[in-house]
Amino acid sequence: INEVAHRRALEYYLRLKARGPVHAKVADSIFPPERPIRVRLAKAQRLCSTIGGPEMPSDATALQLARRVHFNTTPPGCLKADAPEKDKKMHTMRRVQRFSYFDYQVWMDGSVVLDVASGAGALAYPKDGLREKVVLGAGSLACRYRVGCAAMEAWLKRLPGAIEVSKTHGTRLVAFADSLLLLMLSAGPAGVEGAMLRGVWDIILRIVRVRVSVNFQFVFSHCGVPRNEAPDKAAEQGNAKPQSYPAWVTDIVAGVGRQARNEMCRPFGEGRMPRTHRSVLLDHVRPLPKHSKLDRLGESLLAQFRTGTSKHFGWLRRVLARQTDQLGVQMVQHAGRFE
Repeated sequence: INEVAHRRALEYYLRLKARGPVHAKVADSIFPPERPIRVRLAKAQRLCSTIGGPEMPSDATALQLARRVHFNTTPPGCLKADAPEKDKKMHTMRRVQRFSYFDYQVWMDGSVVLDVASGAGALAYPKDGLREKVVLGAGSLACRYRVGCAAMEAWLKRLPGAIEVSKTHGTRLVAFADSLLLLMLSAGPAGVEGAMLRGVWDIILRIVRVRVSVNFQFVFSHCGVPRNEAPDKAAEQGNAKPQSYPAWVTDIVAGVGRQARNEMCRPFGEGRMPRTHRSVLLDHVRPLPKHSKLDRLGESLLAQFRTGTSKHFGWLRRVLARQTDQLGVQMVQHAGRFE
């Protein structure tokens, strides 16, 4: 079966199972136990306890409340990922200082050991009060993207109880994150896909209902900002905690996909399958532009892949200049006249 179709069928089966007992019976009838989807799922079932609940659609009131939530996904100072750490720290500190007058500052991070354990950490810094800390195990099948959702969801659930009733009017909250989560959440409650993002949006809308303005800001990670390093240490502590967090459908599908890829790559690692990749045939040699010359063996190997001997190892394509093309067209026209 095609790998893409395999993952889609597995995701469809898990979504039916998560919608209730009636849909679970339908899923079991469509996918009997002898199907390869159920076999792969059984291998990953021991790593997760329960599947997350069904997705609830958002009403018109929720969409109106979502307009009060602000997202800033641009990097501080419009820097790139390969910018110097000194510049990253300077521009990140400038962005953080702009929100120093907010009532709450939340920092989140995650730590992942694939198929083993994961931890989520979130720290809240009230303007007047003591720091609050949340540490939990986010599941053994988790990816870093899901851990960010778990960290944000865990702390946002505690926020309504932490805010006093007399301070619900005009309370301002800013959350700093360094993951793709903010970019995915910026699509809005009606545009996000997956139960994990919808669950986070449901909690955000509950907070906005009590007149709390929420602002999400993207910051660089591991650039020397003290408040950014603290949740990273808290997330590492979460790896040692019980991994009892409910698994999401997307997470289980990703875990089964990793198992399938590992099964395919195991024969190559054990030397039972011939290695035919171009980099292996060339003995892992990738000539740089300054050293683009190849020997006879290298040229013959490249010829097997229908590639040229250029410095970029690109596909060999015959590109004609415009003047040459025009000249050829004129010659054909003249030949037609003489005929």
